[in-house]
Amino acid sequence: MIRKNVVVVIIFLALILTVAIRWSGLSGENYRSIISSDGLGYYHYYISALDSVGFANQKVNATYLVKTPDSRVVNKYFVGLPILWSPFILPVYSYYSIVNQNQVDFYAEGFQKAVSLAALFYLFFGLFAMKKLLQTFNIEQRIVNFSLFAFFFGTNLSYYTIIAPSMSHVYSFALISGFLYFVRLYSLKQLPKHLIYGSLLFALIVLVRPVNGLILMAVPIVWKSRSPYFQLIKTQFKVVVAVVIMILLIVAIQPLFWYLQTGSIVQWSYAGEGFYFTNPKIFDFVLSFRKGFLVYTPILLFSLISIIVILKKYKQRALFLFIFILVLIYILSSWWSWYYGDSFGSRVMIDFYPIFILLFSLGLQNLKFWHRINWLVFSMFFIVLNLFQSYQYYHNIMSHYDMNAEKYRYIFFKAGTDYENCLGGNDDIAPYHKQALKLLYEISSDTPSSIYRISCGKSGNINDTTQPISVKVEERSFPCSISLFADSLMNYRALYAEMECVTISKNSNLNDVYWTASIRGSKEQSHYYAFRINGTPERINGLRTDKYRFSLPVPKVKSEEVLISLWNKGKKDFNILSINIKVYGIID
Repeated sequence: MIRKNVVVVIIFLALILTVAIRWSGLSGENYRSIISSDGLGYYHYYISALDSVGFANQKVNATYLVKTPDSRVVNKYFVGLPILWSPFILPVYSYYSIVNQNQVDFYAEGFQKAVSLAALFYLFFGLFAMKKLLQTFNIEQRIVNFSLFAFFFGTNLSYYTIIAPSMSHVYSFALISGFLYFVRLYSLKQLPKHLIYGSLLFALIVLVRPVNGLILMAVPIVWKSRSPYFQLIKTQFKVVVAVVIMILLIVAIQPLFWYLQTGSIVQWSYAGEGFYFTNPKIFDFVLSFRKGFLVYTPILLFSLISIIVILKKYKQRALFLFIFILVLIYILSSWWSWYYGDSFGSRVMIDFYPIFILLFSLGLQNLKFWHRINWLVFSMFFIVLNLFQSYQYYHNIMSHYDMNAEKYRYIFFKAGTDYENCLGGNDDIAPYHKQALKLLYEISSDTPSSIYRISCGKSGNINDTTQPISVKVEERSFPCSISLFADSLMNYRALYAEMECVTISKNSNLNDVYWTASIRGSKEQSHYYAFRINGTPERINGLRTDKYRFSLPVPKVKSEEVLISLWNKGKKDFNILSINIKVYGIID
């Protein structure tokens, strides 16, 4: 039964985990945060369309509603995912409208769980399409089964289906799986319906996440090698014209929604964001401890090795696979935020797992017996590792955005409440910029006091001394602060800081000591954010050097100050041996 219905088995296990972890959990109400992160932006299409907000009355927020150059407001996310959710969300809306007499709570339990069910449905579609696709390559059924099982439980696909179903990735995975399957069928059977189905899915792929249109480059990978696709297209020219028109009409849904929001059909909704094509972070994207996909989904290494394994038998296909993966990594690693914010592993790679599953299966199919055994043993270890790290990420043992080698080593295979929220520090990359960062000043003891003011310890202002900063912190809540005056900061779109702090303490754990960044006005102080002073609780002989990178709030009026303060929340006793800060301005 399992051999024939592996997809059903995976969905059944995923449903059990969804109900046990995401719907219930320890509190019994974990479902309340299913719609979160990017999902809030996608979901806002329903609030604008069905509530009294209206598309023309949206208000700018700090996440997904952004201001256009002509001061209108647009949702930065694309409308494809809300369209895919519609069969699940709209019935719930109709039910609540009738029961509650149109007083609908759009974040009620029914809506939250509907998104989870949508993720499970599209997971089923994606896995079923992948199973059918692999079978067209005459891959052994047991290899097909293991490949699907390994890629669901051995990668972050499981996390973004069960724990974070409001993100777009499982849906893109499903659409791309279906697209590749119908392209393969069209090359084998030359039936127009397969071209139509594949084109429909391609239009939805672009409507969900435009960059995923790169999958068009993968057509030669699944195409029947002896049937050049350009010849087949030539013989069915009318069908090709029809599907091109269909794709354009579906993709045109997005400009329609832009027009409803802004009065214009052309928008760059990702204002203040973009690609660094001349400076891709390829190494970091692949191998860094921050989000490197081979670090957090090492089972993909077998897919890459498979290119070599199948090279002799499938020379042309292997070449196309190599080129596609190379271009894919280049494009994805060129995005200004190459690690894509808070995420478990490299979440943008999930969308393209169908290609890696195909590679994995072809490689395993062409290995000798004992090599297969080794492959399977390591794969099982990677599955266990992924499930354990998913647990760590879910329980905030693993940092959501700025892991590094030290942090990874400290929490490796660690569990329990003692390790929850144990990591600190801060390592933001600079906001997107077209020109080089402008160094405004370096904070040191000989910088003129008209630019900034440092107040540390009991001695007060230390600008006049030429001695290194050395502050004994003795159970004071705010023992040290650096005030940056507004005059030299107001004309920049964004501010960015690099900071180094050296501390020494007999207490090895300073987890309740924070650096904070905020705006202080003439009458009140508005809090911005805080981060722990130490990256990990470990210290060598009580001495520790931490480096931070973080954005700073931009002052609006001259009476304000940008304040970087030490918050000794735990009233700990320790020494700060040095503080060094560089402040940068971003104009464009």
